[in-house]
Amino acid sequence: MKKVTSLLALVLALLMLFTACGEPAVTTEATKDTNATTEASTTEEATTATTATTEAKACVHEWEVLEGTAPGVLTEGTGKFKCKLCEETFEGTLPATKKIKILAIGNSFSVDAMETHLHKVFAALGIEATLGNLYIGGCSLDTHWNNIENNKKAYTYYYKSAQKSSFTSITNSVNSALKSQDWDIITIQQVSQDSGRPETFNNLQNILDFIEANKTNPNAKIYWHMTWAYAQGSTHDGFKNYNKDQMTMYNAITDAVENYIMKYDAIDGVIPSGTAIQNLRTSYIGDNLTRDGYHLNFTADSLGRLTASVTWAAALTGSDLSDFKYENKAYPSVAEAVPAIVDAVLNAVKTPFDVTPSKYPPEEPVVVPNEALTEEDKAILKGYGVNPDDYEALPLDLTLHAYYNSSGGSTLTTKSNSTATNLVNFIATQIFEKAQIPNGSIIYIKDGYQYRPEGWTALNTKTASRPGNVTTEFVVVDSAWWGSFNYRAFNIAIEGAAASAVVAEKDMGVFKVYIPKNPVEEKPAEKPAIPTREELADTSKYKKLDIDFTVHAYYNSSDNTYKSTMITSSNSTASNIPNFIATQIFTKEELPVGAVIVVDKGYQYRPEGWTALNTKTANRPGNVTDEIVVIDDAWWGSFNHRAFNLSKNPNATMKQSDTEHFAIYIPVK
Repeated sequence: MKKVTSLLALVLALLMLFTACGEPAVTTEATKDTNATTEASTTEEATTATTATTEAKACVHEWEVLEGTAPGVLTEGTGKFKCKLCEETFEGTLPATKKIKILAIGNSFSVDAMETHLHKVFAALGIEATLGNLYIGGCSLDTHWNNIENNKKAYTYYYKSAQKSSFTSITNSVNSALKSQDWDIITIQQVSQDSGRPETFNNLQNILDFIEANKTNPNAKIYWHMTWAYAQGSTHDGFKNYNKDQMTMYNAITDAVENYIMKYDAIDGVIPSGTAIQNLRTSYIGDNLTRDGYHLNFTADSLGRLTASVTWAAALTGSDLSDFKYENKAYPSVAEAVPAIVDAVLNAVKTPFDVTPSKYPPEEPVVVPNEALTEEDKAILKGYGVNPDDYEALPLDLTLHAYYNSSGGSTLTTKSNSTATNLVNFIATQIFEKAQIPNGSIIYIKDGYQYRPEGWTALNTKTASRPGNVTTEFVVVDSAWWGSFNYRAFNIAIEGAAASAVVAEKDMGVFKVYIPKNPVEEKPAEKPAIPTREELADTSKYKKLDIDFTVHAYYNSSDNTYKSTMITSSNSTASNIPNFIATQIFTKEELPVGAVIVVDKGYQYRPEGWTALNTKTANRPGNVTDEIVVIDDAWWGSFNHRAFNLSKNPNATMKQSDTEHFAIYIPVK
């Protein structure tokens, strides 16, 4: 790494400043003495002062730097200065700049770090930040180098000056963006699925050489953005590179950066976002920092993106964050989480290649034992032909006049945090984990009442399709009831939940959950055998599905605006549209269990999914490069509709002929 900071820019700046002003803008003892003798009470004293002034003006100082350090964003500079003409010397300090200009050559992970919070974090630290981000989704080092080598305007360039409150965007090239500002910091990163694979870094030296040759600020520093491991359970196709294990991925990333990236002389430092995220995962916030298993969350409190932004600020300025405060009035949990975030970030900056357990660990769950059945409970179970001796009652911890709305998060809505007029119509339970309501449990609701079994894949996230109300009196829990959810809770109401149907304490006994004393786990379904391409060509076994391809189009199931609408040039100006081909949307009946998806090497597809059309999907499925995939129940999960975006790997403009590289086969009955 480069260790020596050139003083050339400092020398030139000081010469210009001091020659123009005559005297340096620093505090010295000589300045204090001069100020002390400015008053003259007699003619003789005035004459002496005049003579002294004449002598002082005899030399128009031209200062040069003998030695010193340049000021940083938050640190003062120091210097010993000497006049070329009279050899007068002095020592002084230069104020911190409180300004920074950052350019990222990145992808969606640099968007996560920069877009939502970074300029606000810098502002909270008293720093004016100019930010630029060269973005292509899923862009690798190889693609960056290809674009640089051919001077392609292939990027969406997001730019925000220190004076603006939001980003603007244009189509741009690396060369143009690099020369558009005297950047202080230039960052580089690898595409996430390859971030722990040094064998994919072959073009890094070429990129570094180009930056060094074309940057307009000779003192600009190059930083490596060390990205994060995926959430455990992520569906990203690249997770298989790390055996679909979070810590395996994290360790691969840190090993690659420590033992490979940091050996490049041109790289001045690392931004340890990946370690900050991993540190925070050991806190009470847990593994709830992504929106789709790999991109950091930007909805609700967006603690994932905030953590990355704070990491950038700390790593690039040296701030100790001691006075850092940050809040979002709409989400008080943000201010509450800042101490845990700061702890995670400072430890990441201090030890960037190792996880440091949080000082804010999760609280140990209070396990409330199931309760013995009452006579009423026994009577209910006997009425449905169930032996009461095999069950216990689940403690519900009911809250009167409260409810959840899983499409808005997992916070319980009560009179203390809401003025909603319909609170009086509901009773809410606590939130339960899967282990608390195992398969074989029984849910009972009294006739004339209803419940909504809210569900979340992770706490502090939104559920795209909110479960409906249930009036069925007797329901047995199985794997399908849980679906993709890991947490559930219940809102209880009088059937119909009319505004006049106010619930009271007398209604708190109408809902019951009974837990089997000896639950039996369902055996996971066996994975179907994967057929060969020769077997798929056998028309007696499979029929090739007719697919309605649309060239230069794609879906984004997690987009607030488009949802299940196909994105094309007729309804969007997105620059990446030519890189995709979209299919029609399929139902479960059209893609039954046993159907086979085939994609050729060099191509990939994203199997978009929706529980209902015209709704947003919280966790967007990742890209798939497996050449043959057999559809099973797990593939459908909670989705009822799916469609495919076909693209090349790496991305490139698609043509009609590329449709030949994707097919779906339906088993012949």
